[in-house]
Amino acid sequence: GIKIREPSDPTSTNEIEWTVPLRFGDVFGALDRSGQVVHLDGFLGDCALFAMWLRNLVPPDVELLFYDEAYSADVALMSFTREADLVRAFGS
Repeated sequence: GIKIREPSDPTSTNEIEWTVPLRFGDVFGALDRSGQVVHLDGFLGDCALFAMWLRNLVPPDVELLFYDEAYSADVALMSFTREADLVRAFGS
């Protein structure tokens, strides 16, 4: 059910885009051309699950932060971070 695509807009800053069906709907994601930023859009709990899955793929010595567009909060993604930690940080 995962859909992966190249950006349709040639001026996009994204290298690759995807849609992943999760518990409460689709999570839309993109990796920017720098390879340093993953954008996620969807239900917060589902985005948190995706972020935790990504944490398992990225070497532990690479720092990952989970934050919103307004940068109103941020949480370091560690091996022990849980979905509830991410949801709580954003007041939901």
